[in-house]
Amino acid sequence: MVDGVCDERFGKVRDRFEAAFGRGDEVGASVAVAIEGEMVVDLWGGHRDAGRSRVWTRDSLVKVASTSKAITAFLAHVLMAEGRLDVDLPVARYWPEFAQAGKGEVRVRQLLSHTSGLCTWREPISFEDCADWAKVTGLLAGQAPLWTPGERNGYHMVTFGYLVGEVIRRITGTSVGGYLRDVGGLLDLDMHIGAGPELDARIADDVPDYGGQSAADVWGATDPESIAVKTFTNPPAPAQMTSAQRLRWRRMELPAGNAHTNARSIARMFAIYANAGMLDGARVLSPAVVAEAASVQSATVDAVFGIEAQFTLGFLRNQHGAVYGPNADAFGHSGTGGSFGCADPDCRLSMGYAPNRLLAGLAGDPRAIALIDAVYECLGRGAAVDGPRIR
Repeated sequence: MVDGVCDERFGKVRDRFEAAFGRGDEVGASVAVAIEGEMVVDLWGGHRDAGRSRVWTRDSLVKVASTSKAITAFLAHVLMAEGRLDVDLPVARYWPEFAQAGKGEVRVRQLLSHTSGLCTWREPISFEDCADWAKVTGLLAGQAPLWTPGERNGYHMVTFGYLVGEVIRRITGTSVGGYLRDVGGLLDLDMHIGAGPELDARIADDVPDYGGQSAADVWGATDPESIAVKTFTNPPAPAQMTSAQRLRWRRMELPAGNAHTNARSIARMFAIYANAGMLDGARVLSPAVVAEAASVQSATVDAVFGIEAQFTLGFLRNQHGAVYGPNADAFGHSGTGGSFGCADPDCRLSMGYAPNRLLAGLAGDPRAIALIDAVYECLGRGAAVDGPRIR
């Protein structure tokens, strides 16, 4: 059922991963842990489809929903390290059209930290519109923020990818997916935003198990005029995608939500942050950029989540030591359905998890928490403390 490698020190991680399959909690998944950049856990198991006819293999990929935002943020951090992106400059310095509707002083920092006030579109957006990059970025450039930028955070559920992605595109001259291919190829990261047909044989099917809950249901958002409901429902998620829609979703570049990757690559990317910017003995990010990327930019009651959320430059800070292990300085990002990646610089630890059985909620998936707890128990650091966990 489970294959791969696991250092004997982390046998408890393998045990819990296997137990999840035994209980029926998983269909297919991968989990990986690196210490000081060395992969000490690299496991996968199960199947790539609900009918359990296609076995999950070492190179299987799966959509990781909002864990994609961490990948997009990483690309921005690479540009920062290269001196090509200054997050304290106005967005309009890179994307002149963005200065419309009073946004001339909005900083790139505010896009990365979910504080720009552009958590959704004022105009209704369709599923089909998501594939029209020029249309959706043009609408964001032309609209006024929903609150004073920098005043508070509000999770930019879909817009994050277009906003940060357009800045990346303006700097690099290529799409986010194209730039990821360039960077990922150099760093041996099997990550794809906009997955072409050559990857289809490796990609696992989503197996949703939301119990009929929408994102608005999970977060208790009921007022149709609220920022939360407008963010969760624009664009509207199809109740059940057709095969054609699923394939179109896979092909489009949606940098906030449709990266396809595996746990090994997620853990490897976060190892750069866990080790002061180093990977395989080479410097990828400067220590200054790593410190900046991990620093809390905003910690208000989130306009979308309705609870306090601590955002860094593209990541979620570990709140109450209850999402990404017991260390307060850990940080990462999770995706609806259960996927996550995180870094703990105190332990020089990074971790990734990528399942295809999708549960409701953004962070705090019980399968993920069990694996994280097992890692820290193996390190003798104790499990995550009891406390509020993002849903």
